[in-house]
Amino acid sequence: MEVLKVSVFALISVILIVLIKQERKEMGLLLSIIATVILAIYGMLKLSDVVNLLHNMVSNSGINAKYLEIILKVVGIAYIVELTKDICIDSGETAIGTKVEMTGKVLITLMTIPIITGIIEIINKLI
Repeated sequence: MEVLKVSVFALISVILIVLIKQERKEMGLLLSIIATVILAIYGMLKLSDVVNLLHNMVSNSGINAKYLEIILKVVGIAYIVELTKDICIDSGETAIGTKVEMTGKVLITLMTIPIITGIIEIINKLI
């Protein structure tokens, strides 16, 4: 039923935005951004259940929790970058949107260096 709530909210938002854009384009854009942010926050709040489950699994497995933290941060960066890029493109600022995406990829690469280092250390121990 959660997806139904999200879908109804999105459809109502789209209808209002389309109607308002006919009269005041800037207000339509503002409503679009607000609806997008509300949906993103709702989705992120729902992720807390997944994060708790993953935390329990990692703590029970003996895997270093810092790797899970890195992975969760990477996923968060990916969601935020995608949302920001889409808002920029919807606003007609495709160039800024693509730069946000590129910067997000660089940040994700930097965040994964500890995981890559850990994998290399494991490989070196096996050899």
